[in-house]
Amino acid sequence: MRRAGHCRTTPPGVANASFETSVPRAQYVSARGVLLETATPRLDSVILAELLALRIIILNLHYAVSTGQPMTPEIMRELIERADRNKFRRVRERLSAADGQPRS
Repeated sequence: MRRAGHCRTTPPGVANASFETSVPRAQYVSARGVLLETATPRLDSVILAELLALRIIILNLHYAVSTGQPMTPEIMRELIERADRNKFRRVRERLSAADGQPRS
């Protein structure tokens, strides 16, 4: 009889050793770090992206107000969505220009 809340993580009759990898631990940790670094944007890139998006919103808002265009909630929503949609692409462009190298 099985106890409530108890589950097996390995099939019956299979030793845990069969699930171990042949890659050394240090190599695994190093590869994992590289994958995580490339999969998630760095904090400085996130901050730069947010600042560029905010800059785009403020400049567009300032232009609209200075030319007498009405600013509706729908127009503001579109400005924000457009800035959010393009912010990381702009960061890559700016950092590439600063480095002189293309970034993916």
